[in-house]
Amino acid sequence: YYLYFFQKMLGDRLVTSSVTGSSNINAYASTYSAGEVNVTIANTSATPQNVEIKMKNFYSGKRFYWYSLEGSTDNGEFSRKIFVNGSGPALDAGGPADYATLKARSALTANGIKVTVPARGIIVMAVDKK
Repeated sequence: YYLYFFQKMLGDRLVTSSVTGSSNINAYASTYSAGEVNVTIANTSATPQNVEIKMKNFYSGKRFYWYSLEGSTDNGEFSRKIFVNGSGPALDAGGPADYATLKARSALTANGIKVTVPARGIIVMAVDKK
């Protein structure tokens, strides 16, 4: 599931990214030939982390879109279940059966590009171009 969403949202060119304020957050950025930006954020800690994306040399459009992937609590910190935007599996392991048709969450960029990265989870996002 993680790889599916990473591949789905990955842009055409990888670009430099950096993280300040937390050693538990890793970020990977790319751009699309049409001008949008992708950011994938991984949280390696056992607690959710609030993150704000600040970009250099890019003017964001009005909206950003993201998928949030996280484990369940069925096996402590290392679940066999994956939830995508809150939608989970019907079985004891895996992710939602309809993962490929789930709609991305979205928000306006006017107040900044802010998300909460789940514990031991990832956020995969795309930011509109101006």
